[in-house]
Amino acid sequence: MKKNIVLSAVFFALVGVGWLIEERSLISSEEKSIQERLYNFGREDIQQIKLPKASVVKKESGYFVESLDLPIDPISLEKLLKNLNSLYFVKEIESADTNEYFKHQSMLVEVVTTEKKIKFRIGDVSDLTGTFYIEQLQRNTNKLVVVKNKSVLNDYYKNELDADLKKYLELKDLINSTPIDLVDKRLLNSINASGLKKLKIDNRRNRWFELNFANKQTTPPPPSGISTRINQESVAKRLLGIKFKSFKKVDGGVLDDLLSTVELESEGQSIVMKLYGLFNREKGPFLVRSDRPDTVYTLGEGREIFFENVQSFWSKKLQLPRADILKMKRLKFKLGKKSGKMRDFFADDIQKTFKISSANDEVHVKDSNYFYLLFNAVFANGAFSHADIVQKLGPKELRSIVKELKDGIQLEFLDKTLLFSIKDDTLIMLDIKDRLQFIYTGKDQLRPLKEDLFFAFK
Repeated sequence: MKKNIVLSAVFFALVGVGWLIEERSLISSEEKSIQERLYNFGREDIQQIKLPKASVVKKESGYFVESLDLPIDPISLEKLLKNLNSLYFVKEIESADTNEYFKHQSMLVEVVTTEKKIKFRIGDVSDLTGTFYIEQLQRNTNKLVVVKNKSVLNDYYKNELDADLKKYLELKDLINSTPIDLVDKRLLNSINASGLKKLKIDNRRNRWFELNFANKQTTPPPPSGISTRINQESVAKRLLGIKFKSFKKVDGGVLDDLLSTVELESEGQSIVMKLYGLFNREKGPFLVRSDRPDTVYTLGEGREIFFENVQSFWSKKLQLPRADILKMKRLKFKLGKKSGKMRDFFADDIQKTFKISSANDEVHVKDSNYFYLLFNAVFANGAFSHADIVQKLGPKELRSIVKELKDGIQLEFLDKTLLFSIKDDTLIMLDIKDRLQFIYTGKDQLRPLKEDLFFAFK
C-alpha cells in the first residue's frame, strides 16, 4: 500500500513536470514569435523618411522638414523612431488579395538609410488583439505580416488591449503628420543658456527693463534691501518655451497694435522680436523677428514673457540673517496693535515646532496659527515665499501708510519693526526701518488682523 502511494506521487510529479515543460515550450514559442523586431533604424544612418503628407531629410545641421526647410521637432522625431523600432513580428499572412487588410488605413512609409531603402505600408488594426497589419514592399515580392507595437505608452490605459490600441493611434497620427505638425515650433530653438548676455523687455503693461546675465543685475535696479534673482537656465527655458502655431509670409501685409518688444543678446546673435495684436486687421498675437523680417508667426505657447515685469526678477522678501536665526534656541519678539501696547513673546524650537509662548503670566496665546501666518511672510515660507509686489516708499509716503494702518498688527524682533494688515484677499507687510512695502495678493480666506485673535488676558 505504501509502495503504491509512493509510485502514484512519482507518477503525478512526472505528469506535472511534463505539463510544465510543455507549457513552457508553448510560451517560449509564442514569445519567440514576438521577439523578432521588424526594423532597427539607427538615427545616424537615416537619410530620409517619406511619410504620406511630409518628408524629413538629413542635413549637416540635423533633420529638416523638407517642404518647409525648417528643423523637425526633436520630440516628434524621437516618437516616430521609437514607434517604428518597436514593431515586432507576430505572424505572416498568406493572401492573394492584401487589400482587405487595408480597408480603413493604408499609410505608405519609406525610410532611406545609408545602405538601403525600406518601404512598407501600415494597415488596419484589430480591435480584439491590438495587433495590426504591415505590408513589406520588397523589390521582388511583398510580404504581409501581423505586428505588435511593444513601445512604452506614456499615457493612462485600462488594460493591455487599450494600451495597444492607443499606441496604434499614436503611430497613425505620427505617420499622417503634415509638415507644420512636424516642424520644431520653438521660436528660439538654438538658444544656449550659458550664452545669454542681455534681455530687454518693453511692453505696454509695464515699464521697460533689462536683465544683465553677466553681473546678475536689472535695470532699473531693485530698491535697497532687495536683491535680484536672475536664473540664467530658467530664463533660457522660458525663451525656449515660446512657440508658434503657424507662419506666413508678410507679403506687404500690415502689422499693427504693437504690444511688446523683446531684445535678446547672446553669443553669436542679437535678435529683436516685436509682438503685434493685429495683422491685416486679423487678431493675433503675431510676431516678427529681426533676422526673419519677411515671416510673420502666429504665437502659441510662452507669450507670457513678453509681458513680464522687472519685479519678477527680484527676490521680493525680507533680507534677514536666516542662518543666525536658525541657530537661536529662543527668538524674542514683541507683538501688539500699532496704536496699543506691545506684548512680549517667545518662539522656541525654531527649526521644528516654532512653539509660541507669552513672556508675561497675564497674557496667554490664543491661537498660534495667526502668529505662524505673520512669520510665514517674515521668513518667506509656503504661500508667502515671494511677495507679488515690493515698493520702496519715500518718507512722506511711509508716514501716510503707517497712519492708514494704525489699527494693524505690529511685530518687533531683532532690528526689525514690521506692520501687518489684511484687506480682502491681500496681505500687506510694511518694513518701517527700510521703508519697504511687501504686498501678497490672491490669499483667500484671510481674516482681518485683530489683536484678540493672537492673545488674550488671563
